[in-house]
Amino acid sequence: MKVDPNQMTFLEHIQDLRRQLIKIIVGVLIASIITFIYGSTILDYVIFLPKEPEFITNRLVANLADLLSFPDIKINQNVLKITNFDLAGQFNTHISIAIYAGIIISSPNSIYQIWSFFKPALHQSEKKASRETFLSSVSLFILGVLFAYFIITPLTIHFFYNYSVSQLLTNQIKLTSFVHSISWMIMGTGILFQLPIIILTLAKHGLLTSKNINSQRRYVIIIIFIISAIITPPDIISLLLVAFPIYILYEISILVANKKYITAKTKIKK
Repeated sequence: MKVDPNQMTFLEHIQDLRRQLIKIIVGVLIASIITFIYGSTILDYVIFLPKEPEFITNRLVANLADLLSFPDIKINQNVLKITNFDLAGQFNTHISIAIYAGIIISSPNSIYQIWSFFKPALHQSEKKASRETFLSSVSLFILGVLFAYFIITPLTIHFFYNYSVSQLLTNQIKLTSFVHSISWMIMGTGILFQLPIIILTLAKHGLLTSKNINSQRRYVIIIIFIISAIITPPDIISLLLVAFPIYILYEISILVANKKYITAKTKIKK
């Protein structure tokens, strides 16, 4: 028998949330086990690929450089060697790859479970819109992951590998550092691309108005830069590559929210 969400007690809501969280964790575990089995393939042909000259982004930039006769803009044309310095480094890396890949691959299930938790409380008219929100959320996460992988990652690798504070120093890239930095940046960018969903949801429920949009914009920009700094390596290039598209998404979301929800509600009040 289906329980009316409006008649559920606080404890029943907590139990329902617990069930959804368990489903999310199980989904991540299953995906992580599968990706652990194919860990070597993921490392060689996914994580390591952006550092190779034949990677699509590196080839496109190289072709553009040849077209413009400006070879200095080519990226990742040198062989970048990754070195393991720790006794358990390769094993820990294998585990990390499985967890990161498991979280990313199971993200549609995770988003679906979050959506399922709120779905019973929605009116029938709202459920159709919520399905669109779910699909948009999954699409934005995938878009963020692809943007980070094909744009931010190769540029970040090129910048750090070729950066030199002294000619007496050579860069040796640590395996665990490389995998963690790239994986965290890709996953974090996918999460940050959920910003439009948050903005539109707040606007739809009247928690975002034209007044607080304008007054809080500066704080939003600061938060975007802080979060971008957390998920990217400590350099201004990577930070801007993440923060700038997130801010563009924010402004687009504000325009859509203002037109679709805020302006409409203001007219109704008048």
